[in-house]
Amino acid sequence: MSSSSTSSSQYVNAIPHCDCDPPLPAKERISWKETNPGRRFLNCPMSLITLEHCDYFDWIDPPVT
Repeated sequence: MSSSSTSSSQYVNAIPHCDCDPPLPAKERISWKETNPGRRFLNCPMSLITLEHCDYFDWIDPPVT
């Protein structure tokens, strides 16, 4: 394996990607719903642009208590 492909795969693994084909870097967003105000999460960057997107979703912050 060449060093360029190793560093490239390390970079890809460091940034969460959605489940689209091809995978896209996940977008960080903030929830403003009453149940999770101000809570940060990651989701598909296409989720607000088109209805045809993957269901990738992951909370970044712990739940607000």
